[in-house]
Amino acid sequence: MKKSFLQNKDKKISKIFVVTGFIFIVFFSIYFAISIALSKTAAYTENDLLFGIDTIRVIDDMTVFSADHYRTSVHPLYLLFINPWGVILKKIIGSKLLAALAINSFFGALGVGIAFLFFYTYGKTITNAALLSSFFGISASQVILSITPDTATLAICSLLGTYLLFLVSLKDQKNYLFLWILIGIFSLGVTTSNFAQTFICYTALVITQDSQKSVSKKVFSVLGYGLCVFMITFAFALFQKTIYPSAGLFYLPVSIQDEMKYSSLLIFKEPFTVLFHLVKHFFVVNIISPLPTVFTLSGTFRHSPSITFSTTAEFGFIWWTGLILWITLYTTSLVHIWKNKTNRTLQITFLICFGFNFVLHSFYGVGERGLIEYFLYTGNFTFLLVSILTNLPLEKKKYLVVLLIGLILLVGENNFLALREIYFIYR
Repeated sequence: MKKSFLQNKDKKISKIFVVTGFIFIVFFSIYFAISIALSKTAAYTENDLLFGIDTIRVIDDMTVFSADHYRTSVHPLYLLFINPWGVILKKIIGSKLLAALAINSFFGALGVGIAFLFFYTYGKTITNAALLSSFFGISASQVILSITPDTATLAICSLLGTYLLFLVSLKDQKNYLFLWILIGIFSLGVTTSNFAQTFICYTALVITQDSQKSVSKKVFSVLGYGLCVFMITFAFALFQKTIYPSAGLFYLPVSIQDEMKYSSLLIFKEPFTVLFHLVKHFFVVNIISPLPTVFTLSGTFRHSPSITFSTTAEFGFIWWTGLILWITLYTTSLVHIWKNKTNRTLQITFLICFGFNFVLHSFYGVGERGLIEYFLYTGNFTFLLVSILTNLPLEKKKYLVVLLIGLILLVGENNFLALREIYFIYR
């Protein structure tokens, strides 16, 4: 007997979730295994060792109830989202470091799973969606941020949730307002600046939907959405403050003032230097990393050296081969975008989000202690870059699938060599 449409649909949905779960398990295993290896070194013993990331502070934010949680000034609800689970996991495992590594690897792998759902929803086959999400999962940004305790992995999940909801809303031609409010609270609650991307996506959705609605009503809808998300997050931040007295409040002027120390106007003095680092981190080292440079952070005392990709000049044969293949596939995708006019709203909106990050980091992340350190922010825009590959006609031109697999293998091997170098630096 022929199966009904609903039976076939349920079977397909089940298969999608099985594949998503499998991808999650694979990448969680990879990230957690690397994290465990690095935990036996000095890599996680001090702040600012790995690309300027406050490793110790974030471990405490994740797992210690009574710690000084001052950075909620820019991560407004991070404690409510993570700390209760981290405290419980620490009690079960008996180690705050292992608990933090497990949580970080969990959200890193979850991000890869959401990426798979995005590519599949976009219209890719299960196999090609799995390949594209795997490429994202082994990118230098996603790997390193998923093995280094930080707020980045949760922030990436909030952004990927935004992109997926935006794609679904465009496909269904519906404004899932309740879900948009939830994802808005999520993105603002993890990192204040990331809400800009959620707001941009929601604005694009409102503009492109319901042509009968007047401009004033659309403006009111967008502003009302932003105000609603802000007020709910505001209320939860106050609630969080009653539980964690040391938590900062994101809406206070002092919170903005404190962030200014991470900013500078160097781009007006040395535009080519800043632009070089922007292009390098937005298009290259967030995908395929060079070997890190070791340096001593000036004005501070550290038992171990710090590492960065900002001043590195060590590029091996695998790196150059992978870079050429990455540029080839990226350029091919851009050509197909130019020829194919479909999904224009999504592509233009993603370009605006990417541009927002580019402009933001022309000033933010520049100049503190004389450094230009962008790598810790790459999680905010790397998926936007990788998503360009959705325009590759993988279903029609099988040689592109072969090239994509080759790119995954090259990037994976190259980034593994970089991770091995980091391991030996801190061993």
